[in-house]
Parts: sequence; C-alpha cells; structure tokens
Amino acid sequence: MLLNNLANALWNLYERNGDANALNKAILHNHDALALCPVPHPEWWILLNNLANALQRLCGQDGDVNALNEAILHNHDVLALCPAPHPGWYMLLSNLASALQRLYEQNGDANALNEAILHSHDALALCPAPHPGRCMLLSNLASALQRLYEQNGDANALNEAILHSHDVLALCPAPHPNRSTSLNTLANALMSLYEQNGDANTLNEAILHNCNTLALCPAPHPDRSMSLQNLANVLQSLYEQNGDPNALNEAILHLRDALVLQPAPHPLRPFSLHCLAKALLSLHKHTVKLGSLDEAIILRRELLTLHPKGHRFRAESVECFVELLDTYVVVTGEVAYSEEIKVLQRDFEDLGLRIRRGER
Repeated sequence: MLLNNLANALWNLYERNGDANALNKAILHNHDALALCPVPHPEWWILLNNLANALQRLCGQDGDVNALNEAILHNHDVLALCPAPHPGWYMLLSNLASALQRLYEQNGDANALNEAILHSHDALALCPAPHPGRCMLLSNLASALQRLYEQNGDANALNEAILHSHDVLALCPAPHPNRSTSLNTLANALMSLYEQNGDANTLNEAILHNCNTLALCPAPHPDRSMSLQNLANVLQSLYEQNGDPNALNEAILHLRDALVLQPAPHPLRPFSLHCLAKALLSLHKHTVKLGSLDEAIILRRELLTLHPKGHRFRAESVECFVELLDTYVVVTGEVAYSEEIKVLQRDFEDLGLRIRRGER
C-alpha cells in the first residue's frame, strides 16, 4: 500500500496546486500498485477507482481521450467488483457518470450523456438528505442535464438543472469546498436560460455567480482558467445586450488571462480562442481599430490548427474565420487574404456546406 499512499499524496498535491507532474506521477504509481495487487486482492477495487479518477482528471487537463476511455473502462470494472448494496456504490456510479459526461463533451456522443444522466439519477436516489454526498451528486446531475438541454433543447432538462443547482447552493454554504463548483453549475444553467428567454435579471444573476466563483478560485486553483472563461462569456453577453464597452473590455481581459493558463493541448484552449476572437471582432466594430482584427486573425488561425479536417467543430471554425477575413478585406480594401478565403470556402464546400456570406 506504500505505492497507493504515495499516489494519494501526489493526487492531493495536484488538487491543491494543479501540478501536472504530480498528477502524472500519481497515475504511474497507481498503475504500479495495481500490478502488485491483482484480483482478488480485497483492495483492488480501491486502487482501480483511484486510477480511474486520476485518468479522468488527466483528460480534463490535456484532453487525452485515451486516458478518458481507460478511466471509463476501469469505472465499469469497479462497479462489477462492487455491486449494490456496496456502501460506496453511489460514489462509484457518480465517478462513472462524470467520466461519461466528459466523453460526451469530447466527442458529442449522446449515448454517453444519456448513460451519465441515468447513473447520476441512480446515485442521487441512494443519497437522500441529509447524506453528505448529496451536494456533489446534485451538482453533477445538474451539469449533465444542462448538457442535455444544449444538445436537444429540452426545456424540462434545463429547468431541472436550475432547480438542482439552487438546491446544491443551499447545501454548500461558504466555506464548503464544493461551493465554487456549485456556483459555476448554477451560473452556466442560468446563462442557458438567458439565451432562451433574454431576461436581463437572469443574465445579471449569472454574472454575479460567476464573479463569486472566480473569487473562490484564486491562482493556482486548477479551475481558475474555466472560471475566467465563464465570467468572460457572460460579460460578453452583457455587452451584446446593452452595449457596455466596459463589460466587453473586462471579458477580453479575462479571456487573455484564461489563455495564459491554458497552453496547448489544454482542452479548454480552443473555446477560449474562439471566444476571444469573437470578442475582439466586437471590439473592432466598436472602436474601428485594426489591431483587434489582427489579433483575432492570429487566434482564428491557431484554432483552425486545433480543429483539423474531420473535427466536429471544423465547419464552425472555418465559417468564423472567413467572416473575420471578409471583415478585414472590407475595412482595409486590401486583397491579401482573398486567396486564403477561397481555400477556406473550398474546405467548407468539401463538407457539403455553404458559407453564408452577407447573411450574418
């Protein structure tokens, strides 16, 4: 168990400061510990569960889908080794649900998301109030339900997500360690509701919760980059709603800070690149400064390299980049990007689509 203890210590170090080296060493020691404790060792399921959790976190840090698939495999194996009424059954179900949701976020597999929601509901049913694990389970279920809404527009899923998110906050008063996650989940759900109903009060509540989340994630908190990104997005929506340039400038500032914390291959880097390029285009339209367009072009070009042909977001990336280059040509009268626009249009047409130039 010495290897397992060392792996746990390294895991705790990673949780405190986000040290990627500590996480990689923890995974290495988890593998070694498993090799020394084959089935039917009584603690084999514990070692397997620890490894699965570490691999899932590795995917969250660098987007390693192979690590995520291995984590899901181990999660299934752990459940098979610990059937109900095992006292940790709810946690094992929750771990598998979290891994499946992350898989959905990686590849858009609706079956993975539906399975995640099923396991989350089952785990929650095993933890009636005042079970100490109920807070985390409600938060995970709310997050998965919001993803379901984003996938198919199911308003009932969104409403259930918001209901669970409010319940979570009530169960996680400061300084509860899960409060930042709970605030973030509620803010995201409210943002989805705002996009549906356009209610300014909903948007303001989302901004408030995102600000509070960021305050609970000071550097080097591993969730700080995500909190910066989320706050930036709601501020950009505020700018789109009321034209407040301060909101746009603050959004750009937070997105730049987020990108510093998200070097490639960080899985959140592509979305931050997209959001910052979008915000810079808005800034150009507000200030008519070419520097904003130049920076946005650099970001869009990097995003295309992260979304190669065959990537599920390739079409969106190409279309946004063409829009940006079109804007540059119109503003400057230069034709430097004309040939690149033609190449990108052919790329888009290869996907069986048509860029809607002039219709945006």
